[in-house]
Amino acid sequence: MRGPLATMAALCLALAGCVTDGGQGTSAAPAGAAVEALRAEAALRDVLAAAPRARAEMPPPDPTAPMADPLTCLARTVYWESKGQPVEGQRAVAHVVLNRARASGYPDRVCEVVTQGGPSRPCQFSFYCDGRDDTPREPEAYETAHRVAWEALAGASADPTRGAVMFHNGTVRPSWARAKRRTATIGDHFFYR
Repeated sequence: MRGPLATMAALCLALAGCVTDGGQGTSAAPAGAAVEALRAEAALRDVLAAAPRARAEMPPPDPTAPMADPLTCLARTVYWESKGQPVEGQRAVAHVVLNRARASGYPDRVCEVVTQGGPSRPCQFSFYCDGRDDTPREPEAYETAHRVAWEALAGASADPTRGAVMFHNGTVRPSWARAKRRTATIGDHFFYR
């Protein structure tokens, strides 16, 4: 299977856990968790990078979806860590997650980067370990975060942080910031590598 059908089948597999039926299309049967873990993130990046933008349509945001795929994990992180920031600041948060996934010393999958440290402190992203429900409550803000995450995963947005792997809000002064190099200030956030 080649061309647009193959692209959409791979995108379906990456995003929804669909399975192909030997070149005849796709079905909505969920792929096994092990298969998804191995394929979803790489397939999403590869498919979106290769697919014509018009053919690779963004799936609708689902604020109730579990954090089990790269798009949902990244969209939730963007939403909770930067929903009050300008879009450029939201892009910056998305790229910090992607930069970590490519950097040594961090997990190499988006969801593992987001959940690193587990649901209790210390963790990497405060929204994940604050003990509160992570379901987005503001549909328009989540739609923006979802689009920002989709574009970052698709390689359709530039990294405004110049390679940052850490950030913090301007209301706090973490001790680690003194030992890092600041690469950008966007909105109320400072970015470092």
